[in-house]
Amino acid sequence: MKETIWGLDLGTTSIGFAVVENDPQENIGEIKKMGVRIFPEGVTEKELEPRNRRRREKRLMRRQLRRRKLRRVELTKRMAEVGLLPKFESIEWKELMNTDPYLIRSDAFERKLEEFELGRALYHLIQRR
Repeated sequence: MKETIWGLDLGTTSIGFAVVENDPQENIGEIKKMGVRIFPEGVTEKELEPRNRRRREKRLMRRQLRRRKLRRVELTKRMAEVGLLPKFESIEWKELMNTDPYLIRSDAFERKLEEFELGRALYHLIQRR
């Protein structure tokens, strides 16, 4: 009884294939079809850098910006739950975010801060960390 064997060779710049019809009882085989597809390398010839490097770097930047924004939103929501900041995107929140955090932090040496002021100072510190 004959059996058909499919062989694939996956390389970095080529894909090879072969179709062999094999008779294990008589120990003979016959190549029915074979071939290869060769394609250019994924690097530029001048600088030997990957062609999709710029695209990958831009995608990484978009992911970093999106994750940073989500962290700030989540931080604001958590701080609002414990009473350190007003509700996210409310009028009070926008007014508080427009205040100078450096001024609030310097005032902390002279007087006790209110909860929202403490939250604004902490938000400013955590925003860059």
